[in-house]
Amino acid sequence: MNAFVQLQNNIEQNSDNLEIKASAIPSSKKIPGSIIIVIGESANRDMMSAFNSSYSKNTTPWEKASRGKNGFIFFDNSFANFPNTVMAVTQALTSSNQYNGIPLKDSIDLLDVAHKAGYHTYWLSLQNKSTVSDAGITVLANRADTIKWIHGHDEAVLSELKNIPPTENNFIIIHLNGSHFRYDRRVPQEFIEKNNLAVESKTDWYNTSLQYTDCVLKEIYHYGKESLHMQAMVYFSDHGEDMEYTHTSSPFLFDMVHIPFWIYLSPEYQAAYHDTYQSSRKNEKEIFTNDLMFESISGIIHAESTSYQPEYDITSSKYNLSRNHALTLHGKKYIKDDTE
Repeated sequence: MNAFVQLQNNIEQNSDNLEIKASAIPSSKKIPGSIIIVIGESANRDMMSAFNSSYSKNTTPWEKASRGKNGFIFFDNSFANFPNTVMAVTQALTSSNQYNGIPLKDSIDLLDVAHKAGYHTYWLSLQNKSTVSDAGITVLANRADTIKWIHGHDEAVLSELKNIPPTENNFIIIHLNGSHFRYDRRVPQEFIEKNNLAVESKTDWYNTSLQYTDCVLKEIYHYGKESLHMQAMVYFSDHGEDMEYTHTSSPFLFDMVHIPFWIYLSPEYQAAYHDTYQSSRKNEKEIFTNDLMFESISGIIHAESTSYQPEYDITSSKYNLSRNHALTLHGKKYIKDDTE
């Protein structure tokens, strides 16, 4: 909590010190349109058919069908930096990570980068505002130009997307409820009945929540393409999930940090930034930890700031994170020790 208070006290000054490099040509200028970032919740890629083809249930039919399609890049070796939402997301959306030694209080946040790169920024959240458990996230959310705290199931975000001007440069962060425990509270009854889904066990309910998220992602994608001139969409989860212990730092199990991560880049984007697209494709099998989202999304929107480090950008040819050096649990565990 002290770290979040310090961040709140410093964040305005940190933003004032933020500069986009003169050599950068942000995507807002080169290919106007919308960028959509979706943060999932408690999604374990081991139980997602798009990432694990041998999984017994087709829990992500749309994502599985999207693999291999033009513009979609799936990163199969992605991990959370911490098995807890606020700890994971505050590093994902700031320049503080497990490798660079920058304290959270001195970090730059991604929303300020996007704003200075010429985007109107949005924070659309299905999660809670200003509780102790997510206070750090609220500090970051408050940097957005437009903030909406939405009630209801995750599909409610689609109504909010319809309020966004389609002809502007929009940078939209959507924070879903996803598969947070309790799983049975995350899915509308109509969705279960329509898809004839089994809900007899805890694992059934978790699988159902993953399939519901897949459906919501599909709707966000199609609306973005059809109505918001979407140039890029990114989906990643805050952390993973264990069916016995859910997610916690003690006891820690690696499935708590096994996360999905994929990027979609439009044909217009690919033509304008061919090197970014090719580097992303080349790096799709590399190890990635989600505290490097700040660099990677900065790279996608080509808003390289004074805090940007290309060796942490999965879309850059300079990306350099080996399995032997990749970390989780905020530096306390090595990814190389994951034998699952």
